[in-house]
Parts: sequence; C-alpha cells; structure tokens
Amino acid sequence: MMTGIYDLVNEIARRKGKRLTTYPGNLNEYSAPFWAKHLGLPYAGDEYYSPHRKLQIEHYGKLLEWPEEGVFE
Repeated sequence: MMTGIYDLVNEIARRKGKRLTTYPGNLNEYSAPFWAKHLGLPYAGDEYYSPHRKLQIEHYGKLLEWPEEGVFE
C-alpha cells in the first residue's frame, strides 16, 4: 500500500516539475529498507554497522529520488 502512496505523491510532484526525494539521514529503520528496495540499493549490515546505519553512511549527503516512473507493485 505504501508503494502506491509514494507513487501517487511522486506523480503529483512530477506534474509540478518536482520529484519525491529524501536524504538517507531522514530515513528511519522502517523506511530505509523500503527506499533501498525500490531504488535497487544494497541493504545489508556488517560486523560494524546495522543495515540502516550502513545505508546512511554510504549515501551520506546524497539526495535520493523516488523512481521517476514509479514502482507500481
């Protein structure tokens, strides 16, 4: 259901010339795997960091954009 909501919000933003975006630091342990899955980013921890923290470190300062055409699952 959340995928559909994100796709709808992204479509509304697209019609206004924008995209649905976020920074990894804004994602929590529940939203981070969701974004990683739909952007095709690896989401795995290691002996030092949890998957959530590792995603934040590896993509620090990068603006993540929801897929332009949506996911539609």
